[in-house]
Amino acid sequence: MGLAIACGVLLVTTIGLGVTAVSLAVGNPASTGGTATPTPTASDGSSGTNGRAGIVHDIPISVHSDLEFGPFAMTEPDEDAYTLLYAVITNPDSTRAAEIYFDITAYDAEGRIIDRTPTSAYLLPDQQSVFEGILPPDLSDVVEFRVEQTIGEFEPPIMTGEITLDALKGSKEGLVEGTFTSSLDAVPEYPSLYIVGHIDGEIFAVCDAMPDIPAGGSFTSRCGLVPAANGEQLVAPDDMLPDDAEFAAFLALDIPY
Repeated sequence: MGLAIACGVLLVTTIGLGVTAVSLAVGNPASTGGTATPTPTASDGSSGTNGRAGIVHDIPISVHSDLEFGPFAMTEPDEDAYTLLYAVITNPDSTRAAEIYFDITAYDAEGRIIDRTPTSAYLLPDQQSVFEGILPPDLSDVVEFRVEQTIGEFEPPIMTGEITLDALKGSKEGLVEGTFTSSLDAVPEYPSLYIVGHIDGEIFAVCDAMPDIPAGGSFTSRCGLVPAANGEQLVAPDDMLPDDAEFAAFLALDIPY
């Protein structure tokens, strides 16, 4: 991925006292944008090449998008709060940034819509980032999820440069902090920085923050990990840094307006 816009595939590093510097992937998860459509389908410009299907918490989930999606993970359903859906996403276009809008729809056994929420993503060429979607708090009647692209545009990227993770540390309770170096040629507006924990390649925890990222220079970012998994949770809330855990960081840019 030899572009100078943070487009190396993000290396996964084991959290500890000494962490090898890595380049971060850039994209945008979960910016609100676009309204939910009554019958969401890919827009003109979407080839629909990523019609993949999967399972999350024993519920089938399908994707129709120009972006590439990795396996999904979800926070524990909570009737008193929103449930969050995550996946690592990739822009397969090597020259253009992707500005993509989605509808996330939950269906019951009769095919009726229980809930529908919009989300969006902005990824630079060849970039990876984190897709984040909001699901209804009560999933007891949900038998299917659909993630469907409603608008897809490809355009020149808005910036060049990269972010490097220099060091990472954390506590068993899940508070993690990274030290980073920016070589971006512009100050990003409303950036988010995601830390994603994996065990044997499967997501077990996610957190994000909105640090001030300079156009050149160093900065720090910290956030509190929240358990998220494809099925049963893989860690206990008081042991968020198990010995076999690996952590990756993803920078997310807001959609430019």
